[in-house]
Amino acid sequence: MIVYDITREMFSAESYPGDPLPRVTALKTIRGGDGYHLSRISVGSHIGTHIDAPMHFVEGGRDAASIDLSKCMGPCIVMTYHGELTAGVLQKYLLEHERPARILFRGNTLLTEAAARILTVFDVKLVGFDNLDIAAPEVTDPVHHELLSNEIIILENLILDDIEDGRYFLNALPLKMEGLDASPVRAVLMTDE
Repeated sequence: MIVYDITREMFSAESYPGDPLPRVTALKTIRGGDGYHLSRISVGSHIGTHIDAPMHFVEGGRDAASIDLSKCMGPCIVMTYHGELTAGVLQKYLLEHERPARILFRGNTLLTEAAARILTVFDVKLVGFDNLDIAAPEVTDPVHHELLSNEIIILENLILDDIEDGRYFLNALPLKMEGLDASPVRAVLMTDE
């Protein structure tokens, strides 16, 4: 089995503009005579590679601890597409690839509102992106709302540069943190080849 780590390192990853920057503070150190290391971390919930929980855009939606974990792991397809992805192109792709339950977009893909609706019609469980934005700024709120109100998990800020298009097994489990709108994940793709 080959395992591809597609996770950005949390403390060096680019933050979404306006989000808090991550910080690490040493509380105890071996060098300082404490005999062990202990650190405090401070991060925004959308740092690095992370999953958006439905409550990010849906009042009363699931939090990070309540996400259906089966959606975050299983067979997936990696697809390269650059730019704005229309509903027609996406629908054709989904039909040609036997309606995958999980799809990762490589190449700075931006969804249109209509493309987000196609994902719900095709019962996609998870969509992932190798960028910070999943849609153009003027439609990012409606696209997030369309996906999250239909409990489609959004996986953002992946590293897919060296991943070829094709079929993989995805594992991207959120941390069990109640009341949070997102969670960092350690995302990996696996293949038997």
